[in-house]
Amino acid sequence: MDFSEALLKIKSGERLKREGWNGKNQYIFLYDIGKQDPFWSSYIVIMNEQAVKVPWLASQGDLLAEDWVIA
Repeated sequence: MDFSEALLKIKSGERLKREGWNGKNQYIFLYDIGKQDPFWSSYIVIMNEQAVKVPWLASQGDLLAEDWVIA
């Protein structure tokens, strides 16, 4: 799927990854902290290969890719 479809899936609670990523066990998901603390906004997080969650920002390659799949 492309990123526009992937973003809709993320917003609905799915975890997604790219088939082209080197880290085969990493995926992104929406961290919906706004439900816990109204002073924070939700953001996308990546679970990396070291099993550490960090904020994620899409690259140009990620935005234009069509290899997004549900993790």
